[in-house]
Amino acid sequence: MLEPSESSPDGTSTIEPASVARFGELPGYAPLLAARHAAHRAELAAIVAGLPLAEGSRVLDVPCGDGFYLPLLAERAGRGGEMVGVDIAPAFLQQARRDAGSPFGPPRLLDADVYALPFADETFDFVWCAHSLISLREPVAALRELRRVTRAEGAIAVLENDGLHDVLLPWPAELELAVHDALRAAIAARHGSAGKMYAARHLQELFHEAGLETIDRRTCAVDRTAPLPEADRVFLRRYFDWLSRRVDRFLAPADRARLHALIDRGSERYLPDSPDFEMSCLDVLMLGRAAAPPSFPRRRESSPTSTPPLDARLRGHDAPSRTWKY
Repeated sequence: MLEPSESSPDGTSTIEPASVARFGELPGYAPLLAARHAAHRAELAAIVAGLPLAEGSRVLDVPCGDGFYLPLLAERAGRGGEMVGVDIAPAFLQQARRDAGSPFGPPRLLDADVYALPFADETFDFVWCAHSLISLREPVAALRELRRVTRAEGAIAVLENDGLHDVLLPWPAELELAVHDALRAAIAARHGSAGKMYAARHLQELFHEAGLETIDRRTCAVDRTAPLPEADRVFLRRYFDWLSRRVDRFLAPADRARLHALIDRGSERYLPDSPDFEMSCLDVLMLGRAAAPPSFPRRRESSPTSTPPLDARLRGHDAPSRTWKY
């Protein structure tokens, strides 16, 4: 799992002027994201292969990032389909143009904002959004915009993770709890709230508030045991580096020492070198429809209460809107 980014773009929302990607550079989380895609390619491709996506469909990937999912989705849409990728980071779009071709031709790539997509109502048969709701200041508003551009009989798929159950490693439970508390403290210190770490556990509610009917919800696991392929070792090296840079100053000295004994490559106790190493990485896939068929009435809207919208609860009641990155 990545974290809400202080200045890096999320690929969809309105970006602060200081955003490095707006100046043509990839954001800092890009190497970790690329490593995860490389290590989990087979499992992520299997998720796309199981989507309710018919041949000949018009498909939108937003935000498309580096374009990892574009050829996978294009293969499902087939020769008669149309593939469109949207991202607000020009550096990501440049990378997607270079790497995201398919036998059915290059995708159409656009620089646009998820809150104001440049498409007419009901343009797409299928909309894909991977690991991005956690990035958004207002995920419900983003889902409503995705719903607007999706045909009434179309589908929207969201793939998201949860900061507490994203990467499960065989370290002591008490150390895991300390690391998790430190990560929450680090993100709250930078952004005012750690609530955005847990988007995956709120997908049903987000869909409901956006007026989407849930078709299916499933947990998707990537499981590994020793010996690890090199791609997984690269992913873990980048994950450990990402983790330590965020939690070290929030850990007690003893916990910090215990953590680095397990994640430093030169350590005799380096976790991935253990013959008993095991790991699970979890994602949640939520499928929704833009409109219910006549035989399947919409859920009754909840009556007004004093409970704030989920957008506000995820970012903290009093926290200002911010640009987040997972």
